Amino acid sequence: MVSYIVLNYIRAPLNFKVALSEMYLALGPFAVRVVIQFSRIV
Repeated sequence: MVSYIVLNYIRAPLNFKVALSEMYLALGPFAVRVVIQFSRIV
């Protein structure tokens, strides 16, 4: 039982990082485009 909780505690941040990196990869080109437009304005 305790090991299960520890495993979930370790796995949760990993899943969070994977979700973050997937979101980052999905939004990456869009973010780059926004930054380029913004830097062109400034």
